[in-house]
Amino acid sequence: MNPLEQALLGWQCLGSAARALTRPVTWGVWLPLALVRFGTLAALAMAAHPMVSSFAAPVVLALAGPHALHYPGLYRALPAVFGRVDAATWGVVGLWAAGASSAQVTAMAGGAAESAGALMARALRRLPLLWLAELPALALGWALTEGILLWLASRGSGALTVRLLTMIAAVALVIARAFYGWLPALVVAGGHGVSDAWHELGRLAGRGYLAAFVITLVTTLPALPLWLALRSPGRWVDAGHPGWVALLLAAGVAVTLLTSFLSVVALTLAWRALEEDPWHS
Repeated sequence: MNPLEQALLGWQCLGSAARALTRPVTWGVWLPLALVRFGTLAALAMAAHPMVSSFAAPVVLALAGPHALHYPGLYRALPAVFGRVDAATWGVVGLWAAGASSAQVTAMAGGAAESAGALMARALRRLPLLWLAELPALALGWALTEGILLWLASRGSGALTVRLLTMIAAVALVIARAFYGWLPALVVAGGHGVSDAWHELGRLAGRGYLAAFVITLVTTLPALPLWLALRSPGRWVDAGHPGWVALLLAAGVAVTLLTSFLSVVALTLAWRALEEDPWHS
């Protein structure tokens, strides 16, 4: 496929994924991830409340220090604390949902009807292999987010340098995700092992990387305004609106659930098109 055909394939798959949003059956496999993410945010935002403090307070204390356990310090630290916990959530429950969703797309395209429970059970059986396959991607993601911030802090870098390198790292992360975003489909829906999945990634990149890049870029951009709004949570606290920090984080969870759905479904459709349609060979 030439670059234009690849880009058009990405747009077509995004359109099909958007239409899948109107089918409630496709959301069943994402429900556990939604419950865990929203529940985690609620628990961390109320870490000092007796109902959740026994397990939420130690997490906040370990990740942000004792000042974060007191109002309004908690809201200054909440984006960073939730971001770290949410990254772990995605590494476990998120990959499970992505694998089940890719299996669902493949089953529905083949005319099969499977319940969300059956699809999640299948994805759970493949989850250890998916974790192993995703390890390099997860390590790279950490290096381009947490890792680069820790490195810049250790060097005492100025604000301009931090901002510039953070933007470069964000672009690099999108480029990388467009390469390895097919892993859930390959491992769970395709039944590939770890080494075979990475071999397939190289082959798919040669045939349809731009399709994956379009899908990844379009599904990354909607969360950007919320990320920018939460870069300095202290301004919301200083303005007397600490609750806005939690509300913006909740909006971010909703947006990223939506975009994750679109990304996984669209990438799975693109993978199927590249594998099965001779016009895309």
